[in-house]
Amino acid sequence: LGSTMEADKHLHGRLNPKRGGAWYTKEVSVSSGEKGWRAERVRSVGAARFISALAASSDLVALKLDVEGYEFRLLKHMLLTTPRQLCGKVDVMAIEWHGGHLLKTRTVPNNTQDVLSWLLNDPLCNVSVVKWV
Repeated sequence: LGSTMEADKHLHGRLNPKRGGAWYTKEVSVSSGEKGWRAERVRSVGAARFISALAASSDLVALKLDVEGYEFRLLKHMLLTTPRQLCGKVDVMAIEWHGGHLLKTRTVPNNTQDVLSWLLNDPLCNVSVVKWV
């Protein structure tokens, strides 16, 4: 899925979805006289590895998840493929739910937020979910 998290995130530009999701920074003039954005590589790590590293270095892991609609796909993917990297490692997760849209390309069933919260809160996973507003 290409889920990534940055341990030391700093916003330097904007995400341009028309260019494959790469970060673009430093507005520049292009030869046609129009303004554009220069591609910038950013170092990132998969969500499961990021959470494992946090858990290994802390007695309490609290995450704020605000990934602009990607939370549904990310949590589903992690619960299905790497549940041990999430369940039992994250103590508290504050999630900003983005109203049932998924990257503007697919809709999410109405109760998906409730189901994901229910699965995370289950004693088998034991992640306390806080709705971030």
